[in-house]
Order: sequence, then structure tokens, then C-alpha cells
Amino acid sequence: ILALLSALTWGSAVIIIKNLSKTDSTVTITAYMVLFMTPLSLIPALFVWEWPSWEQLAWLALIGSFGTAGHLTMNLAIKLAPTNVVMPIDFVRLIWVAIIGYFIFAEIPDIFVWIGGAMIFASGLWIAQAENRHRKQKAQ
Repeated sequence: ILALLSALTWGSAVIIIKNLSKTDSTVTITAYMVLFMTPLSLIPALFVWEWPSWEQLAWLALIGSFGTAGHLTMNLAIKLAPTNVVMPIDFVRLIWVAIIGYFIFAEIPDIFVWIGGAMIFASGLWIAQAENRHRKQKAQ
């Protein structure tokens, strides 16, 4: 049930981003996300809060910078391209997670990771080919 709730929430967020991108900038949409998520994250964090060390603060700043850049670029992609093109490409990150897990944490991917990665790669190629075909038909 949590997986379905997560998918529903993510789908709703993409629809909201697409609608907001008609009137608001990418930076504004990302700021809305921060303003919405901070109180939601703060409430459960208060129950287990421990002050981070200076080293941990540096890592948190780095993670925050990369996370913000990721949200900005994802919001920009959703704004500039059709959602049906952007979202399958977004799943490529799962392939990167498997690669990073292998090289950094020595996690050996099982057969389902390989099958899923192949499906993601094939769907990305199929969408790129379909978009290219559609663009050529439009040009004629």
C-alpha cells in the first residue's frame, strides 16, 4: 500500500509541477517544494533529533546542493518537455543506483535488476525513436 501511495503522490507532484510551470519559474516551484516539505519533515525529525557534527553538516550541505540541483533540473525538464518523454528517462537513475551500489558498496545486482534495467533502457530507446518519428512527420 505504501508503494501505491508513493506512486500516487509522485504522480500528483508531477502534475502540479507541470501546471505550475505554465505561470511560475523553476526556482519558484522548487521553493514551493521546500516550503511544503520542511514542516512535513520537521515534525517526525523532532522526535529523534540529534545535532550533527561539523563533518556531518558539510555532508548535509553537499547533499542539499546536489538535491536542489536535481529538483531544479527535473522541474525544468518537466516544464520544457512532454511528461511522457521526461518520466521514462527519469527511471535511468535506477540504473545509476545499481552501478554506484556495485562499485561503492560491492552490492551485486540480482537478475531482477538486470531485467528492470534492460526494460528501462529499451523503453527510453523506444520513446526516443517514437518522438523522432513524430518530429519527422510534423516537419513534412
